[in-house]
Amino acid sequence: MPLRKGPHRWIATAGVALIAAAAAAPVADAASCPVQPTTKAFAAWGDTGDYSLLAGGGFEPGTSGWQLNSAQARLVTDQDSFNVGGKGTRALELGAPASAASPAFCVDTTNPHFKFMVKTLKATTLTTFIQYQRADGSWANAMSTQAKRGASGWQPTDPNPLSTSVPGLVAGKTANVRLWWINTGGTSRIDSVMVDPYRRR
Repeated sequence: MPLRKGPHRWIATAGVALIAAAAAAPVADAASCPVQPTTKAFAAWGDTGDYSLLAGGGFEPGTSGWQLNSAQARLVTDQDSFNVGGKGTRALELGAPASAASPAFCVDTTNPHFKFMVKTLKATTLTTFIQYQRADGSWANAMSTQAKRGASGWQPTDPNPLSTSVPGLVAGKTANVRLWWINTGGTSRIDSVMVDPYRRR
């Protein structure tokens, strides 16, 4: 699904896709997703799950593979102050209106959640959509996460559903997904986008 200019058109288009998503089959096969190194990235907040950094999710290599819709979506010199995804000097800033889509990545049923670090500079409305790739190569929305109106300073989000939101994804199957952030007010920064590679115990 293409990224469209204008926040109202983004939200309207996303809503239509959410209705249609249940009938659409994701790309899936019997292969497993590549195993990634993990850390207990959010242990400081009582979350002892194992997480792996999404490729490009620390923004240190830049935004290669990302889709940024406007000058309001840009790299800035900042860093998740807890170094959840490792030390660095960059974060992605989303002003209003702006959207950003991550590179596509593989998930299976052992990738139930994702989390990221967020910093609010001005009162903001930041929503994340999980998109999956259908058999014809097009993209559809699986669901949206709760809009984030974070406190100032870097903080982790709650665990957000990932593989559990993709229709038809069962054990032994995989899907290509991507994360799509839409900011319709204020300014936020995101960093350290982490994927949970194991079901919670």
